[in-house]
Amino acid sequence: MAGLLEYTKNGQVTEPPLYRFMRGNVQSFLNSIPDPSNLTREEQLNLAANVTPTMGLLGTFIGKGSKLWNSKTNDVAKALEKQGVAPETIWSQTGNVKAPDGKWRQEISDAEAVTTFPKRNVMGTVMPMEKRLSNENLYQAYPELRKMDLELTPKNSPSAGSFNSNWVELNASEAGLPNTKSILLHELQHAIQQKENFAKGGSPKDFAKNIESQKLYSDANILSRLQLETNDIKQAVDSFKERFKREPMFGSESIALSGLSPDEILAKKYSILSPDENYRRLFGEAESRLTENRIPLTQEQRLQYYPYAQGQYGLDVPYNELIVKGLLD
Repeated sequence: MAGLLEYTKNGQVTEPPLYRFMRGNVQSFLNSIPDPSNLTREEQLNLAANVTPTMGLLGTFIGKGSKLWNSKTNDVAKALEKQGVAPETIWSQTGNVKAPDGKWRQEISDAEAVTTFPKRNVMGTVMPMEKRLSNENLYQAYPELRKMDLELTPKNSPSAGSFNSNWVELNASEAGLPNTKSILLHELQHAIQQKENFAKGGSPKDFAKNIESQKLYSDANILSRLQLETNDIKQAVDSFKERFKREPMFGSESIALSGLSPDEILAKKYSILSPDENYRRLFGEAESRLTENRIPLTQEQRLQYYPYAQGQYGLDVPYNELIVKGLLD
């Protein structure tokens, strides 16, 4: 449940962080409640805690540049963060979360989003987004997306959809299928990332040129060369740690290599990520897939499932392996 929650500890009911914070900072919340004069002070506080944090939730991730941005709940979230409250608790009580790029997010509803395509779709057709995607919450949040061009690309195009700075492309073979809404919301999340200067997505091609250098400078390769110099794997590990001031790393894994043979060290190269794997770990791409994953959630479920937990309604790659790319500040 959003808002005022009760927590039991050793049989004692305790006040949640949002309630404690609002005891001293409630006036701005009360000001936003229509005609609270007929309510007691406690009823006003409970209403503010239960109603305000849940307004405007349910789908696409937005930033402070959105016309639906809720600054009041964001102020509470920032105050709770300063108090050391866990991000999961801040999310469940305010509907705000700080992303890996350091910028706060809220969600707007995609529950009413509907796509409309004719039975026959001609490639090359260009139309305003609103003609094929009805999503008033999204257009209220970012009015400029209403008129964004949507272009149908040839059926043999390599991707189902893409965002190209000022327009969205949709593969003509996908138009009108059940997953069309998911594709368009994914690409429009990229449009929001550009407008809000969030971490952006990319392409596997962004990483292809780095594969050979990754192999050349991988920890495994460096260790194998050091081992040839020292003739002793333990000395090679010690030399590595002295030079780089850290343990050898293999992908997301950090291990002590004492006792491993040169062949075993080289076998660790399997963990070097491919261009496709690196692409999936771009936070901008992970966030757009997250938007798709959370489309079916109800309002209460939205706050129940922390978006940056790995799972069915969260991230599909490990949080600590996300690649933040494309920030200008």
